[in-house]
Amino acid sequence: MTKLPYDVVEIDEDHVVATAPNMLFMIWRRRTVGAAFRRATAAMKTLAVQSPGGIGVCQVVEQESVPPDNEARAAFQEYLRLKDVSHGTLIHEGAGFKAASVRAVMAGVMALARPVFRLNICSSVNEATRFHSQMLEKQGRHETAEEIASVVQALRTLHRERFP
Repeated sequence: MTKLPYDVVEIDEDHVVATAPNMLFMIWRRRTVGAAFRRATAAMKTLAVQSPGGIGVCQVVEQESVPPDNEARAAFQEYLRLKDVSHGTLIHEGAGFKAASVRAVMAGVMALARPVFRLNICSSVNEATRFHSQMLEKQGRHETAEEIASVVQALRTLHRERFP
């Protein structure tokens, strides 16, 4: 499998943001902070200049993360209206009541905000990366779900190594 090249844009104790061709990745491990989300949104806009068909955004909300602060929720609402984004995913892995509850809250926020692009809430990275691969294919891109998943795994590993 060819590894999809990516560039880390930002990393701190709470999250990591990276770009790859036509995609932006956000891994939220601890806190989801509004200022960081706004910087990620700026990175989306920069990436979109190089991606005229729109970009995909893959967000992972780790199980140990806490609910976003008010500023992050407002920034998320703004993100849902970005015309440069063609598709996105919100991933919260896990089974059971807590994981299902988190995904239900995400779905509720999404329903109220009415995103201008297709956004899927996923219970696994594999589900999300299959969706991204299909959407990118419609744009004439050929990244596989496995290549996209390898970026998610690499970013998770990087974050855990830097911030145990």
